[in-house]
Amino acid sequence: MTRLMCVLTALLSPVCLLAQRGGVEPLYYEYQVNKPARHAPNSRGPEYPPQLKARQVEGTVLVQYVVDTLGRVEPKTIKILRTPDSAFSAAVTIALPKMRFSPAERSGKRVRQLVQEPVQFVVPPLE
Repeated sequence: MTRLMCVLTALLSPVCLLAQRGGVEPLYYEYQVNKPARHAPNSRGPEYPPQLKARQVEGTVLVQYVVDTLGRVEPKTIKILRTPDSAFSAAVTIALPKMRFSPAERSGKRVRQLVQEPVQFVVPPLE
C-alpha cells in the first residue's frame, strides 16, 4: 500500500499508520474489503457452558477480534463487548483461537480484518 493510500485510509482505519511504521500488516473493517472473513465450514464454535445449559439459560455474546491473513484469530485481539454471563464469555474466548476462517481479501490479496459478531447460545429443544 502506498503511503498516500495509507494516509487516506487512515481516516477510516487508524491502524494503517501504525502498520506503516511498525511493519504490521494493515487492519481493515468489513466494509473496506472485497471478500470478508468467514467461518470455515469445518470449524467448530464455542461449547455451551454445561451449568448454563442445565439451567436452560440462553444469551448472546458480542465479540470483536482480528482474523489474520492465514485465517486464524489473533488471540490478543479478542474483546468481549457485551455478555449476559461470564461463562458464555469464557466459552467464546476459549473457542475463538481454535477456530478457522477464510481470510478477508482486498483487491485479490489476503488481509487482516477486524470482525465484530454476535455469538448466540440457544438451548436445543427437548425431543
